[in-house]
Amino acid sequence: MRRFNIIVFLSLALPLMAWGDSFTSLWKKVHEVHQKDLPKQEIVLLQRISAKAEKCKNYGQLLSAELARTQVEFRVNGRDSLPSEIARIEAIEAKARKHDGVLAAICQSVLGRLYGGANDIPGNKEKSKEYYHRSMSSPALLARCSAGDYKPLYIEGIDSRIFKNDLLHVIGVEAEDYKSLHDYYLRTGNRPAACICAYLLAKQQRPIEIKEARKSVYLHTIDSLINVYRDLPEAGELAIEHYQLITQAGDATPKDCMDYLNYALSRWGSWPRMNVLRNAQREITQPMFSLSVPKNMCLPYREQTIRLEHVRNLSEVNISITPLKLSGDTKWDPQVDKDMAQIRPLMVREKCRKWTRTYYGQPDYTLLTDSLILPGLPIGVYLIEVTTANKAVSPQRALYYVSHLAVLEQSEPNDSLHYMVVDATTGQPVPHARIRLELSKRYFDSAPIVQELTCDEKGETYLVGRSTWLNSLYVYTDSDKAFLPTTTDWPNRYYYRANEQMNQKAQLYTDRALYRPGQTVKVAAILYKDIKGKRFPVLDHDSIRITMTDANYEEVASTIVQTDDYGTATCELTLPVGALTGTYHLRTGVGNAYRTIKVEEYRRPTFEVKLPEV
Repeated sequence: MRRFNIIVFLSLALPLMAWGDSFTSLWKKVHEVHQKDLPKQEIVLLQRISAKAEKCKNYGQLLSAELARTQVEFRVNGRDSLPSEIARIEAIEAKARKHDGVLAAICQSVLGRLYGGANDIPGNKEKSKEYYHRSMSSPALLARCSAGDYKPLYIEGIDSRIFKNDLLHVIGVEAEDYKSLHDYYLRTGNRPAACICAYLLAKQQRPIEIKEARKSVYLHTIDSLINVYRDLPEAGELAIEHYQLITQAGDATPKDCMDYLNYALSRWGSWPRMNVLRNAQREITQPMFSLSVPKNMCLPYREQTIRLEHVRNLSEVNISITPLKLSGDTKWDPQVDKDMAQIRPLMVREKCRKWTRTYYGQPDYTLLTDSLILPGLPIGVYLIEVTTANKAVSPQRALYYVSHLAVLEQSEPNDSLHYMVVDATTGQPVPHARIRLELSKRYFDSAPIVQELTCDEKGETYLVGRSTWLNSLYVYTDSDKAFLPTTTDWPNRYYYRANEQMNQKAQLYTDRALYRPGQTVKVAAILYKDIKGKRFPVLDHDSIRITMTDANYEEVASTIVQTDDYGTATCELTLPVGALTGTYHLRTGVGNAYRTIKVEEYRRPTFEVKLPEV
């Protein structure tokens, strides 16, 4: 978004505009050799422009040529050319300082920009600040000069009228010396310019993030400035900043935002940039809603709650759910118009169920959330459609699947997969269910290989020797084809572990989480075996060592315990009196079992609070 850098500083740009016939022809030649990438000829032409400009005291042309030459040298020789190019501008500045304060200020501003662009070099940042400071040493002199007299170094912005198109605001904005600008314009009676400069000065302290508007010092500063300059159209810029701040903060309600928009537009609607707030007003009242369906696939005759969220500026919303003559493996998306055109003839409209939600009397900026309980439905694929009478608000549609099928997958040796199809309601196997797999030689290949599997009486089947990617899986029976195809990332999957090694593991527990020095820590342990991730028998009558270390990982207690018939063991470890406070660590040498406790000096309360019985 454009701010109030009202005149653009062309410090390293290559000018090509219609200034004086002779200069125009020279700049045209510069542009031609620049396009042909002939830097030596370009430098010669720029030197001719500089000589001509110096002779006729056209400082805008002079500095434009010098800066364009700096750009060429930098393009050819890189940063190694920068010191010599800066030295040339410094020579012009030193000469101008003796007889032309305006030219000296312009050179100083340019040098501030050049040194600032290479501020990673030690000392350059300070030099940049110093030159910018010098450039603002004579505000009254610069205010008497028109920036238009220094083309093509500067080009005029549409809001330069606020500053009477003077050279002062160009130099001051470049130096970011908004305080000097504000003080000068206020002293000389230019309140509109003082208002903008006060805004820019305050904006230098703008925090990156504002969480609470009512506690924001910066927002209070902006409001104070609005109070001072409220009689000026330029205060509209401050009103824009106020609105952007309260929308950024988390404590401004839609009503707060709308109230301020109405106030600001009624007060400073003539300010050119108030279209920012008009657009915000349209946005905050834009009719809208969103449909949220937690589960796209549901069990038969199970209710589900769907949500209408972010409902705004709508008198009513219509919801319908319609059975479709479709199977679950359809790839059509009802949100795509051409797909919806294919779905419409397959809608069983006589079985459509409809609901209407009305929201009359609500302010047009209010955001509402509503819900609807979808009734339990028989097996099938359905279309959920939400529409409004407002034609500008697009309908939202979603496919809804009702199926009793569920499939489990387990990896097996030799890169095989074991599938089990069950009834998700009863948990019983589904005999002779069929599974359609989409496989590809590479991950999600555009031309997948389709393979059909048929389950046995137990609802089980195998994909043997798989050497391809599994993209999706679709399971169906003659009576249920509404299953939603799953991708490779789904929860009902179990993995085969080829590692036959049996791992010993342990778990540690303590009676409390916080202790004082000198107290006893009661510890319990469970020791067990992990056999291929499938079986976990306990280790009875086995010995393990339990060690306790302090916050510096120095051992303070240790003991050996033996497990009982259930693989459990207990012990007591005493904390030393006067022990180091902090986090203590309990470990065993089995399975990297680990637990932490806190050791702190604390006292129990010496008072008691009693409440009367109710």
